[in-house]
Amino acid sequence: EGVPSINDFDSATLSDLTLRSSGGSGVGVEFRATIGVRVERVTFESLDTGARYLNRTAGSFTEFTTLHDVWFSWSTVTAVAYAVEAGDPSFHGCGITGQSIIEQPEAPTRSSITMSAGACVYNAPLSVGFFVRSSTVPLIRSFSDYEQTFYGDVRIECFAGAAAGGLLAA
Repeated sequence: EGVPSINDFDSATLSDLTLRSSGGSGVGVEFRATIGVRVERVTFESLDTGARYLNRTAGSFTEFTTLHDVWFSWSTVTAVAYAVEAGDPSFHGCGITGQSIIEQPEAPTRSSITMSAGACVYNAPLSVGFFVRSSTVPLIRSFSDYEQTFYGDVRIECFAGAAAGGLLAA
């Protein structure tokens, strides 16, 4: 499908590279039914979605898969997306750790972190610094009826007069 994906892996590591699209579209990395996968020291540039956690087939789920010390450039529209097509809603322990950075685009059209209808992100790490350039779009948005639960340290640095408000939207 043209998307670098990590399928049905346990305890794999991807590190020390830059993922970018020449046309500003596409997905940097997609996790499908993975458990314990770690992506570290990766930069995401010029992408529609940097990292997508996806449960797409009946009975599939993704757990304890993390992004560690990663950088999502302002040229990436959505940094992290959690999506369910036909699988289990569970994204237990899937999130962002370390000294990770999400640079919000200057004129964002979507939230930096999204949860689709049917996604249940819980007990998930969220240690990230947001470089905020606009307060018109919330940084994190859930379209799911499930309650999303994260833990960690969120740091916000505002640029170009952006207000720090608008962190979450349901």
